[in-house]
Amino acid sequence: MVIRMKKLGKVLLAIIEVLIIVYVIAITSCLLYRNKYGYTVFGDKTLIKINDNNSAELASFKKGELVIIDQVDYDEVEIGDTLYYYDTVNQSYIIKTGIVKEKSGDDSSAIYIMDDSKSIAEERIVGSYEKQKYENLGAVLDVLESRIGFLLIVILPVFVLFIYQVYKMVVLLKFSDNEQRKIEKSK
Repeated sequence: MVIRMKKLGKVLLAIIEVLIIVYVIAITSCLLYRNKYGYTVFGDKTLIKINDNNSAELASFKKGELVIIDQVDYDEVEIGDTLYYYDTVNQSYIIKTGIVKEKSGDDSSAIYIMDDSKSIAEERIVGSYEKQKYENLGAVLDVLESRIGFLLIVILPVFVLFIYQVYKMVVLLKFSDNEQRKIEKSK
């Protein structure tokens, strides 16, 4: 019975280790795949966390949501479409939304005129919203990507796993050394 409990404990610990490693890789990927505007981009999808900084500009979403915006090509954009774009406010980038009144140019150098008469270059267009949002996941990601959150929820578990692995190695080396001495004494 005790041996089964030890095996079960080892299996559970191995599963927890794998889960922590996968979770650390996922969070680190979110941090590493940021564009020059400070938003996480995976392929043609941009992740937007709705928080205090952008909840006024993106009022159609609730604070704490994670919204996924799909990149759009020039040919896909029609007059009257709603697009999300990067704008500068107080020397930092935020995402705003606007309705396309006009468009000119081509795929490489398009200019969009929005409903507020703002001209937006193609490189500042994030894309369009295709009904992909996740409640409360934006707030969780916001905490995980913060300095304190990353330290406490990513670095600390990895450090604890590292210390545990060093402990296991020391025990293994000590145990194998004791076994070697017993073998030598018996000869």
